[in-house]
Amino acid sequence: TQLRLADLVARAPDGPTSQYLPEVAYVGDNAIRIAQAQAFARQNFDATLGQGAQLTDAFKV
Repeated sequence: TQLRLADLVARAPDGPTSQYLPEVAYVGDNAIRIAQAQAFARQNFDATLGQGAQLTDAFKV
């Protein structure tokens, strides 16, 4: 299995993973990065809120 983002290509690990969790792929430091979706969302929402954005009722926990 391959993942292509822009001009970058990555290949999945050969062996099985220990856990199956939702993941997000993004480009960072000129490489494809993979993060757990929950951690990625939390980090990016926190950064956005720090810039003055407001949470809508749909995203309040």
